[in-house]
Amino acid sequence: METLTFEQHYDQAKELAQSGRHKEAEAIFEKLSAEKPDNADILYWIGIVRLEVQNFEAALEPLLKATLVSSEEPNYHFCLGLAHAGLQRHGEAANSFERAVKLDATRFDALFNLAKALKNMGNLDDAAAIYTLYLNDFPEDQDTLYNLANLSFELDKLTDAQSFYEKLLALNPSHLDASVNLALVLSQLGFLEDAVEALNTVLDKTPEHGPARGLLNSLMSRQIPGWHLDMIRDSARNEAYNQAISKAVPNAENILEIGAGSGLLSMMAVRAGAKKVIACEMSAPLATIARQVIADNNYSDQITILHKKSTNLTIGEDLPARSDLLITEIFDVGLLGEHCLPTLLHARENLLTEDATIIPAAAKLKAFLISCPDHRETLQIKTISGFDLSAFDVFRCLESQMVQLDIIDHTPLSQDIEVTNIDFQNAVPSIEENIIDVKITEDGTCDGVVFWFELVLDDEFVINTRKTKKGDHWLPVVQLFDQSTVVKKNDKLTINIYRDLTDFTFSTVQS
Repeated sequence: METLTFEQHYDQAKELAQSGRHKEAEAIFEKLSAEKPDNADILYWIGIVRLEVQNFEAALEPLLKATLVSSEEPNYHFCLGLAHAGLQRHGEAANSFERAVKLDATRFDALFNLAKALKNMGNLDDAAAIYTLYLNDFPEDQDTLYNLANLSFELDKLTDAQSFYEKLLALNPSHLDASVNLALVLSQLGFLEDAVEALNTVLDKTPEHGPARGLLNSLMSRQIPGWHLDMIRDSARNEAYNQAISKAVPNAENILEIGAGSGLLSMMAVRAGAKKVIACEMSAPLATIARQVIADNNYSDQITILHKKSTNLTIGEDLPARSDLLITEIFDVGLLGEHCLPTLLHARENLLTEDATIIPAAAKLKAFLISCPDHRETLQIKTISGFDLSAFDVFRCLESQMVQLDIIDHTPLSQDIEVTNIDFQNAVPSIEENIIDVKITEDGTCDGVVFWFELVLDDEFVINTRKTKKGDHWLPVVQLFDQSTVVKKNDKLTINIYRDLTDFTFSTVQS
């Protein structure tokens, strides 16, 4: 080796390694190791230069030999741990890092990597405990805060995860992954508005951030039922409301909309000439988006969206005076399920003038008896793949279900039944129960009833939810009886019709 001494070659190789010339350094260290094969320091440096180029397999042998030659040197065990970790041998890595920490309690890099190895092994509690120890000495270490936050989330310690993410973001507001993860934690803690705000902050900085965009879409889509989008696209509904609103607005001074949703009906009112509309919406995400929609259409000066339930509105604070026109569309497929009756009764008593116009003015519910054995069989859980799974039927939803009558096999067994008429202008809070005899028009097995409603917007415009077409979001509803009943033409089947403030229930009456 020329005229240089062993020590000079050693120093030269170290300088090459430290300057990033790893291959040249490795060649010299290998020659030196051939002269002194049991020199632990030379073996260690061979391992180091191989680690630097991520040749973990080749680094393993000299580092393992170094720890055997000099078992009390923490550096050797630490680097051996890195080699094991690079080869995804997390158990061996953890053992090496733990040994390094035992030999030198100040080897915080070994402590950090020990936690990482334990996490990769699935020992989440132990990993969290080690990260916590590390954080005691380095409370502002961002990697540790991030890892500890992620571990806390995986351990379902959501408030701890929130705290760690927030500490990290206070140190580094640009840590986008932490912002997205914090939003996920907040959403699971029930703080949906805060979660959405956090994601929008990320997207303001990086509009193409895929995880933030995906989570925001997921959170937003879960905050309103899917039918709400179908409702907005329902052209027949929209046109009927538009006609009725346009007809009523010229005679109104103070207009209130309950259940603003997208703000569509309020905008119809302004387009028809309304100078001011107050609209309330109990869903915070909907209220936020409605305000954006209103602004996008340049109606912010005429329409005010309040994030409130209508039952919390007060005259003089939320409304300048009692309203003489109420517009609302808070009706589910069963008509009453969105608590429209209690809402309208409260509005009439507290928010409207005595002669206020209400759109819609009334609703009519109609029904007929139906035979649909295949539909009943489809819904019920009985024998599946040769096994009796009837006990599982306890989980089946017994409530009414929307159906497209033209795609299910069914037979009407009666003429249309006039179930009830509800005058929203004058309805009083009450429970109704009627027992009626329905004449059977066909032989068959009666499985239940189909019912639908006519929403009477005014004396001219009516929405009929039975006469459906593609794009309509309301469909007729089937409610199955507990038991099917065999019936004959011209017989009469006795039906109990029960209505409370939020639902209709149909049942057969046994003679």
